[in-house]
Order: sequence, then C-alpha cells, then structure tokens
Amino acid sequence: MSNRKAWQHVGKESRHQRGYGAQHVRLRAQLLAQEPLCRLCAQKNPPRVTAATIADHITQIADLPPGAPLYDITNLQPVCVACHDAKTRADNGWKAPKAVIGSDGWPVE
Repeated sequence: MSNRKAWQHVGKESRHQRGYGAQHVRLRAQLLAQEPLCRLCAQKNPPRVTAATIADHITQIADLPPGAPLYDITNLQPVCVACHDAKTRADNGWKAPKAVIGSDGWPVE
C-alpha cells in the first residue's frame, strides 16, 4: 500500500482520468465566471489583480470528511497558477529553503 494521498497522481493523466468529470468542469466555469480574479492575490498586502484560472479546493479532497460532497462550490476558490502551486506546497508541508544572500548580493551556497 502506498503512502500517497488519494488526490496524488503519477504521470500525466488528464483531469478526467484523475476524477474531475463534467460536474467539476461546470462548477469551475461557474466559479470563474462569478469571481474571475485570484482570491489569494487579492488578500495579499498590497493586493494584486491576477486572473484566476484554477478552481482550487480550499480543503484538499483527501482531507474531506467521509461522505462530504466532492463537488461543492463552497469548497472551491478561484486562484492563479502561482498561488495554487504555493498553496499546494504549503498544504503538503513543503517549505522552500531560505536562500542565504552574501554581502555582494549573490546567493551563498
């Protein structure tokens, strides 16, 4: 048995092969039509205006309680690719190593 979470996938499967069917496509279109800008960029200080292209699950699919609906628009938020990638890394406990910058302004290895 693998330690992967249910939503993790291997290879380059399409979103439909990973379980995102027609219902998800409709909800994504509805969400991005209602809120076309990245919600996380708007919360930054200073706020940024960035087009949202992803309907991100606020609570990861693997962390939903048993019986919770997979397709629930209240668990989706519109985000840009950069915010989605950062949130995914944070959700999985990954932290970028902090670069050490020398007095000359270049990274120290």
